Amino acid sequence: MSILNKLAALTTVTSSTDVPRVQMSEKEIASCKAAIRRDNRGLNVQPNRFDLSKPYRVAINYKNDWHNFGDFTSADVAAAVGTIVSSAFFGEKAKKGAFDLDKVEADPNFAVWMADPRNADVIARADDPEQSHFMQQTMPTKAVAQPF
Repeated sequence: MSILNKLAALTTVTSSTDVPRVQMSEKEIASCKAAIRRDNRGLNVQPNRFDLSKPYRVAINYKNDWHNFGDFTSADVAAAVGTIVSSAFFGEKAKKGAFDLDKVEADPNFAVWMADPRNADVIARADDPEQSHFMQQTMPTKAVAQPF
């Protein structure tokens, strides 16, 4: 049996299958930025202007190159991921965003992000400050787009 025969049972794409993304308005972007600053979510959490359903994007600018680490529905999860990313890049010089540990650990999106093999290097570097990109003087490799 060919792979196409096996895949024939999958749901067919229709115009209702793909949920359209709704972009943030300029007012929503400004409000989201203000909330991120007010709640001390961290330097790597920005508004995700391209998808209102996932308003928080984690990205870091390292040596004038942007590295994206996902879009999130929860500010706590975004702040936790941003803290992990900051530690992976800057080691002991990293800045921690404010997040509720219980909320983060209970959120399935955090578990998915942690289990994604594309994030394994970042997690390993965050676990050992001496392995950070800053301490090792290395540039991270670009991963393919995040699935969330």
